[in-house]
Amino acid sequence: MNLSIQDAVALLYTDSGSQRAIARSMGITHQKVGRLLRVGQDGGYKTTSRVLADPGLIGSVNRALVDHSKRVEAVAKLHGLPYDYRYPVMLQRMPFADPWRAGVLGDRVNAKHTHWLSNDLRRAWLSAMYRSGRFYTVSGGSIVDFARYTKSADLRFKGRTWARTPAQKQSKLNIALKMSLDIAQGLIQTPYVGFDKNKNGLPASVRIDDLMDRMNAKHNSATGEDMPGTAFATRFLFQIDTRAGKDDKFRKQYPIPPRPVRPSASPAKTTTAKRSKAGGSQAKNQRSPKRKR
Repeated sequence: MNLSIQDAVALLYTDSGSQRAIARSMGITHQKVGRLLRVGQDGGYKTTSRVLADPGLIGSVNRALVDHSKRVEAVAKLHGLPYDYRYPVMLQRMPFADPWRAGVLGDRVNAKHTHWLSNDLRRAWLSAMYRSGRFYTVSGGSIVDFARYTKSADLRFKGRTWARTPAQKQSKLNIALKMSLDIAQGLIQTPYVGFDKNKNGLPASVRIDDLMDRMNAKHNSATGEDMPGTAFATRFLFQIDTRAGKDDKFRKQYPIPPRPVRPSASPAKTTTAKRSKAGGSQAKNQRSPKRKR
């Protein structure tokens, strides 16, 4: 697909996550970056604006995109991840959470700050990731308004609260706790869905439709321009397919340390040396030497 200026700037945002950082790299104001990200929307340039045809601006965007693509490709090589030059979204492995593996890059892959990607660009990028065959599950995340999200979820389960899974019940409790602490917004992830291109032979469109339908059903009503700070589809988590040695090349370079052996919980047995009968009788029958008279 041919990238528009808005698409290009949205791709830059997946790396920096900052309009000011993009503005510095392009030599323009961050207000202008904000308007470029919102082309055709409230607060953005009109699609017919002459600014979008400015050769100087187009050159700045292209140069920034070339530098961005090089960084994305370098990280992809370092982390053993797929890279498609047409859709350079920043992908990075996440470190393991276990203390004994702290700092070691794990099997989950994070794509952040993706909420500015257009629907077409997002689908094209997800399709490329699916065709790479490197992932077997994916989860989509959005920063939602907790009050709206809870209300929407309660409506879905109205009259059938029994249908909530243990995970959904725990999520409801966690959100209620955050709201009691005056935390109004936060990141919500969908459950992982299948993303293995070799399973059932399903095309990419079916897998992506499944994921986006879940996100639209659960996240869309709790995000939007009327809820500043919220962001739809702002993060995607991928699980790397490590089966059949698919990740061995990376793991040889970045091995996982062995799990430390836990000390035994049972107390160590102590044994008391027994007095041998021979030793006892020997000591008992020992006679002091006779004194010479």
